[in-house]
Amino acid sequence: MELFCQKLDPKNLNPDIAKQFYEGDAEHDMYIGEVVDIIR
Repeated sequence: MELFCQKLDPKNLNPDIAKQFYEGDAEHDMYIGEVVDIIR
């Protein structure tokens, strides 16, 4: 179950990390959820 979703804004990151992972790429989303079942 998804509990929370937030867009990660590269302007809030360390500039070196933002340049390495976000330069020319789409922004990322952070999801917080809960594992409710495991199917084997």
